[in-house]
Amino acid sequence: GRIKTVVYLDVLLLTNFLTAYLLLLAAGALSGQRAPFARMLAGSALAALSALILFAPEQPYPVQVAYKAATALGITAAAFGWRSRRRLVTAACWYAALNMAGAVLLVILRTGTRVADTANLTVYLRVSPLLLLALSGACCAAVELGLRIFTRREAPTKTAGLELELCGQPVRLRAALDTGCHLRDPVTCLPVLLISWPAAKGRLPGGVNVFL
Repeated sequence: GRIKTVVYLDVLLLTNFLTAYLLLLAAGALSGQRAPFARMLAGSALAALSALILFAPEQPYPVQVAYKAATALGITAAAFGWRSRRRLVTAACWYAALNMAGAVLLVILRTGTRVADTANLTVYLRVSPLLLLALSGACCAAVELGLRIFTRREAPTKTAGLELELCGQPVRLRAALDTGCHLRDPVTCLPVLLISWPAAKGRLPGGVNVFL
């Protein structure tokens, strides 16, 4: 007399693949990153495969949490790369946050609902795959719309007068403050001032340009 849930593996993988693609787009927008199409496909494929833990034996709770964290990092790393750890963690956190609807459904499951099944912190919804894709698309569109509406205007760039001597000739320029440069001299550990020569050569004396 028990009701069994039949899961079509091809539909499960395809739905998770497309859903992950949309959520990765949203996570990338929120973290200020755009991934190439091939990397987005790789991240989405990894996300689809990670859902197969739904069929694995129930694991201890710490293992489940570690698996979810590791897969979130792996999926975002496959999509956006891992050169910057801070940007990777930011994208992973946004991607995990956009998937929090599944965690909320765990609470619903405790009430005896027949809409969702769960295993190893992975949720399977007995609803139309098209509905899931539509909701994921709406989430992605809402993120894009919100960013366009609430993006702050950049503050005017602050500059400071700069006077130095090159080849015995005085040079006067204006330098932008707080440009995001974090380079430091390897010996003195003092901040390094970077000047773009193509942009500044019009203001430099001829002898300096010849020297450079």
